[in-house]
Amino acid sequence: MRARERALVISAYLGAKTLDTLLSACPTTVHRSVFANWTHENISSGASDWNAWDVARKHGVPMYDCPNLHAKVYVADGRAIVGSANATARGLQSGVRSNLELLIEVDAGMREVQDLINTVQAVSEVASPFGSDVSNKSVGDASSDEDSNLPVWAPSSDPDGFLHAMLGKTRHTPDTKKDREALGMKRRAYSDSAVRDILKNQTVFRLVNHVFESRIKPMRQSELRNLLAEKVAGEFIRVSDERLILLARWLGRFGENSHLSPLKSGESVTLAPGRFLSSEREFNE
Repeated sequence: MRARERALVISAYLGAKTLDTLLSACPTTVHRSVFANWTHENISSGASDWNAWDVARKHGVPMYDCPNLHAKVYVADGRAIVGSANATARGLQSGVRSNLELLIEVDAGMREVQDLINTVQAVSEVASPFGSDVSNKSVGDASSDEDSNLPVWAPSSDPDGFLHAMLGKTRHTPDTKKDREALGMKRRAYSDSAVRDILKNQTVFRLVNHVFESRIKPMRQSELRNLLAEKVAGEFIRVSDERLILLARWLGRFGENSHLSPLKSGESVTLAPGRFLSSEREFNE
């Protein structure tokens, strides 16, 4: 179906590449909206792709979180496709690993479809880049959390020491092994940018990267603690200063939009907007 005026994607779960394909098929003049069950749990479990939020933003399309959404409806002007398929590779794309799905084209104005659309729009809120239910998860290595799929993690090792161990320049310590296992990283060499790609989908990194997209002031240690306690896990309010400073060093080393500001005597750790490039090679990547 080709839309000329409006297009809606209503899907419990989203895949980034599939959503990109759907939105790219519509002219930018078309009024487009995306609705999903956009929770941290669904994202971190792999049901939805965290990068789908970034895809919607790239296209300039508003994305909404609809609590308990399980319906799948695709609307193009006066026609709608309803059925079982999510906007994911397994749901909408053909292949060996694709799901067996059912989709039926109907009139978008039929009462049942319109009632569903109206309800979805009424109960939805603007989607957060890190999921709507991020709160009160334990702080520690991901493998020890009650729900190991939720990447609420704070590091145990020094960031440069960790990278050197992952590059094979030094031996792993118990702390670097703990972080490697918590992040699900294999026993092989990783570049600086590869580590950053893995970390950007950790809850803390995604939150701070998002905050620093529009932030122009440095963020002191106390503000970082309050932000993480409010948005990620209440336990951050009790995390030791040493552990929080270590986390800030990782954010400064591997964060996409922040770096660790040079410290003056007696000052706590400070994150500043922007990122220092560690090498000319990284600048060219």
